[in-house]
Amino acid sequence: MTTQSSYVIEATGWHITEGHAEWMESDEPLASRDDVRAAYHEVETLIRPFAQYRIVGLLHDDVGKTEYTPVEGGTGVRLVISPSGMSVETFEVCVADEISYGLVDVCDCGSCTAQSDES
Repeated sequence: MTTQSSYVIEATGWHITEGHAEWMESDEPLASRDDVRAAYHEVETLIRPFAQYRIVGLLHDDVGKTEYTPVEGGTGVRLVISPSGMSVETFEVCVADEISYGLVDVCDCGSCTAQSDES
């Protein structure tokens, strides 16, 4: 039998890192492990403090993923938790389509930023 669950929330970067810090200072046994602390520290160095993020959590069987996707594009961060340990991945997010629909004002992805620099 497989287990699945998910959630989606939005938060600013500083709120995310503040929540991580509070959890790491808690009595939770997992929060005191060096590999967990290193992974969360890496995530925090990649998150921009004043950017708005859509946070998507996915749990499928024994693998959990938390994706921090910047609403205005740019570099997203994925925290992967599996039986083999924790890892941090990055991915590019382009929201050019959302601009055309008026949902966001700008896109901070590498392609859109390079195009605006050429103008």
